[in-house]
Amino acid sequence: MSQELKQLKPIKFSIDGDESSDVFEGFDSGHRWNGWLVPLVTTTTKKKLQKWHKANMDQLAKDGGNLEELNELFDGLCDFSATESDEHGLFKHNIGYCWAQVIEAPEGDE
Repeated sequence: MSQELKQLKPIKFSIDGDESSDVFEGFDSGHRWNGWLVPLVTTTTKKKLQKWHKANMDQLAKDGGNLEELNELFDGLCDFSATESDEHGLFKHNIGYCWAQVIEAPEGDE
């Protein structure tokens, strides 16, 4: 493992950092988009995110969502699916979602 990869901070992230929504694992890239986290993810997490994107599209269609919003989600899924890994085998998820790190409460705190 390269020194650069060892320095990446492992994180858990979700939309708005909300731990009650779907939480994914990745690394903090150190980059931000409009202040939001731009995570780096492994192939395994990339597949989970693709499944998550598809489920969101399916639910929006089922709920009668508007075509513009469906097209935007579809474009995002296509863009993310087409991303290639970096030299460490990680993928940058930077297609406009408001990701933030999930800050978990220390064990014992309720």
